[in-house]
Amino acid sequence: MRSPRTNPKTKESPQRHRGHRERKISGFQTPWSPSFRGGIFHLGFGIGYGVWIGLGALVALGACGAVSEDGARRSDARGADTRGEAGHETGDAAMQASGNEDTREPADDSGGLGDPPGGVSDSAGLPDASSPPALTVMAKEAIAIAESSEPKDHERLARNLLDRAYLDRLDPPEVAMAVDPRFLQLTRVLHAVAGNTDVLDRLSADPLYSEPGPRQAALIEASAADRSPGAELIGLWRSQLDPEADELETTIMALVRNQSDAAMEVLGEALASKEFETELVLAWLRGPVIEHRQDERLLKGLMELLRTGTLGEHRRFGVIEALFEYRPQAWYFGTGEPPRPPERSKLTDEVRRTLREIADLAVREGVIDAARRAKIEKELGGRP
Repeated sequence: MRSPRTNPKTKESPQRHRGHRERKISGFQTPWSPSFRGGIFHLGFGIGYGVWIGLGALVALGACGAVSEDGARRSDARGADTRGEAGHETGDAAMQASGNEDTREPADDSGGLGDPPGGVSDSAGLPDASSPPALTVMAKEAIAIAESSEPKDHERLARNLLDRAYLDRLDPPEVAMAVDPRFLQLTRVLHAVAGNTDVLDRLSADPLYSEPGPRQAALIEASAADRSPGAELIGLWRSQLDPEADELETTIMALVRNQSDAAMEVLGEALASKEFETELVLAWLRGPVIEHRQDERLLKGLMELLRTGTLGEHRRFGVIEALFEYRPQAWYFGTGEPPRPPERSKLTDEVRRTLREIADLAVREGVIDAARRAKIEKELGGRP
């Protein structure tokens, strides 16, 4: 293959080749070229040629000067015309504004800038999206009903939570779309509902909550508190185990916090699923799982998952790593506060025993070696 810097016909560099072509196209040769060297004839011809070139140049310069002067005069004339037209337009605009002044609407006396088209300001009335707002009177009343021991109160609350108009008053749509679902008034009401009633399961089957949107996010967020999830709620969790699901991350966090037998089963399905990239599964393990790695029910569920052998090699190692390692500089990027595991000083004897069982299982399956197991024992402390 020829070098791109060489012309295949002339063997010259492209730059030189282009210059050579330009000189040939111009047809110009200097009077000192070999073809003109000779006697006086050649010298006279050269002098005459130079004079002829000089006269031609003078004529050309004079013509250019005349053209430039004429162009300047025309430019000045056009500029004057343009300024005159602009002046007329400015005057017309001023006259029009003066004529319309009396017909304009009076200024808003409220001191604000007024509403944009549509009548709703971009930020007016919207709470801070990064922090929970105070509970409204309506939300407080709903929570009080959820905490009641009377079934008829729970039935009334269920009817309200299935009423779109009621929900729109609780969280106006423009607010619901603008804030973190964790901070919706509905989410805090549903937390109370999940902890005291079986209403959450009924809501999970209704399109108001089963279809994507802030209400679905609020219900899944609150489902972490439902320790006896029904079939409809479990079905909603499973519906989110899809890479394209709107509330996949919210569901994983809710399952980790819920820790019921049903939640641990669905979580195990997610961690083993080949629908998800292993890197995503590792992110879950290093996120919500690591924050709860000393919760007894979660540890029992993960140990059972390890025993089933449904996890691939990298995911099995990821589980053990999440339970016994913490490397924030290697695992997390960005400016946010990384997830933090609970302190080992807060270990209970029961949790310590479960962690030892998991470590022993990891050694038997070849996930870690004896040296790493010894370090884990030292980290856990207490009596073996």
